[in-house]
Amino acid sequence: MDIKLYENMAKLDLPEDQRRELKSRADALLQSFSALDEIDTGGAQPVVSVLDTRNILREDTPRKAITRDELLAHAPEQQDGYFRVPRTLD
Repeated sequence: MDIKLYENMAKLDLPEDQRRELKSRADALLQSFSALDEIDTGGAQPVVSVLDTRNILREDTPRKAITRDELLAHAPEQQDGYFRVPRTLD
């Protein structure tokens, strides 16, 4: 595994000892996944979830939207047609 490639993508400049350690860990991780190559998955169906769930979302039906004036009527403070909120940055 070429650690320098990933190092460049992440805009890092690692010392050589950290680069070697990272390469060692990444190689060990890849090696642990290589055991999956030995499993015969030819007849397996792809799944999105291991849970047997169905679409539990409501139907997407159009309905009347709340107008800006209706929303702002409940705002504690407003200014120029927008909600006025406390300043968070100086």
